[in-house]
Amino acid sequence: MRFVRICNVPEALMVVILCTAVACSRPTEPDPWRQTDLLAVGPEAGEVSPSRLETRQGRYLPAFRIAAGGEASWRLNLGAEPSFSFRPAPDTAECSFLVAAGERTLLEASYEPAELNFNETVYVGLEGFSGKETDLVLRVRGDEGCRYADWGSPVLMDRRSIGPRTKAKQPNVVLLGIDTLRADALGVYGRDPSPSPVIDRLAEESDVYLDAFSSSNNTNPSFVSIMTGLYPKNHGIYDLSTPLPDSATTLAERLSDAGYATRAVVSVDHLANRSGLRQGFDEVVGTETQIFAETVVTTAIGWLQEMDSPFFLWLHFFDAHVPHTPPAPYHLGYRSREPAGLGPVTSWIPFREPGPQEFISWGKGEGKTSMPAHVNLYPGEIAYLDREIGRLLAFLKSRGLYEETVIVLVADHGETLGERRMFFNHSWLYDNTTHVPLIVRWPGAESGRRVGGLVQHFDVFPTILAAAGVAVPPQDGRDLRTFAEAGRGRPVVFGENALGNGWMVRTNKHKLLFLDKPEVQGTYLYNLKHDPQEKQNLAGKDRPAEERLLALLERWKADQRGFEIPIPAELNEGERKRLRALGYVR
Repeated sequence: MRFVRICNVPEALMVVILCTAVACSRPTEPDPWRQTDLLAVGPEAGEVSPSRLETRQGRYLPAFRIAAGGEASWRLNLGAEPSFSFRPAPDTAECSFLVAAGERTLLEASYEPAELNFNETVYVGLEGFSGKETDLVLRVRGDEGCRYADWGSPVLMDRRSIGPRTKAKQPNVVLLGIDTLRADALGVYGRDPSPSPVIDRLAEESDVYLDAFSSSNNTNPSFVSIMTGLYPKNHGIYDLSTPLPDSATTLAERLSDAGYATRAVVSVDHLANRSGLRQGFDEVVGTETQIFAETVVTTAIGWLQEMDSPFFLWLHFFDAHVPHTPPAPYHLGYRSREPAGLGPVTSWIPFREPGPQEFISWGKGEGKTSMPAHVNLYPGEIAYLDREIGRLLAFLKSRGLYEETVIVLVADHGETLGERRMFFNHSWLYDNTTHVPLIVRWPGAESGRRVGGLVQHFDVFPTILAAAGVAVPPQDGRDLRTFAEAGRGRPVVFGENALGNGWMVRTNKHKLLFLDKPEVQGTYLYNLKHDPQEKQNLAGKDRPAEERLLALLERWKADQRGFEIPIPAELNEGERKRLRALGYVR
């Protein structure tokens, strides 16, 4: 560095000069991201019609349709770093998609129809139009056989100053509830190669509970437990059709009463519309079938850029559940090399041997199905979901919300991936079904803890309330921070089979299962230290352990909190058909 002597300059002015020239310059933080969802903003000219990209199993993305030879345009004031993204979906033949800004064509490309695994997201940079008002024009060229084309998830992102924001006195809360995610499917819990770089990086800044267990092996009972802090025996929900009574107290109700804005996106019909968990939320976006993760995140971002703190956001993702139809290229075994945030993935790496997978037929008897599923497509769903969570976290960071928010990631239950010749039905109460990820990031944290010891996923309920400074009602959970600070967990955890016909009691060393189902009726005892895969049944062979655990189980079953008995609800034929397709009913 070259030094220049400055003579005859007042000391105060010299400090200013030196700071300006050398030491005090700081890089300017970029403006926050802004999302414009073109599905919610009608075009200035041309015609689009509502549509959706849908797999034959019913999971879908919202879209709009432009006829072959047609076009539509939006007049937009663009901020910094603008880009437009969408998923191309032609009708039944290859179609050409054209994207222009004013008179300048930025993209002209042809895509083929994709029924099961949607085409990869296309990103179109608009950098040359930053700070300008321009027309975004979308066209479909009518090649032979092309009748129309759908534009899935059409979103414009740019950066725009939003001015000063008042910091909330209470932390915001984002609850990422992931359906059917077993703990050992994530890199942070040991899977190698990892399909989850975003979640793994989040875990580096979070408390990771290594031995968290679900209270049930079914979606509605489990999420009701997470939202009430209660075992199923104490809230009474055991199926996918009976709603939680209004007399129950939910996490959303407690936070709403404390002044929180409360919103939820729920990705599957039976949880969105049958569980009774809408109570306490200002708004719930549900579905009559299933939605993909990117719709959940796009909806959440739209809310976040309009919401004031404090807020509670519950985002439910169904993607790890069958049908296994992750978009390209996740279905081929690729994931982003690094978290891509709100931009395009620029580098892909494999998390398994790359290539397409044949679907396997699973289930029994009349319930057997050819629904798309494969043990190698399951991590593809997770890789896709991980990328979408990365979009959400990047948006929170750009808005200054990440450091003011408690972020909780938890699953309702795990999944069977061939154990005991069972596939994709999360049956019974073995660890592959009950051991779930549980990750908590605290505001301002730069690093986290790895917390051993048994906990239950509904310990989230008192943890969030305590963090928000809200009184915790009587329930079965415990603030997770007490376990992290003590360095040990619960002495024992319990679980209940769907429909209430089985129970689990588990310590660090032993597990006792009692199953009252015709095909597996009986008692099962496992020494987890010597038999972590739970293959050797010791029932009747280790009497002291069996009697001790059975006594714990009987005392626990007898200790019930009073609650209003839920009233079962009948499913209509459409609901039964959807649940049958997911393997839940015959």
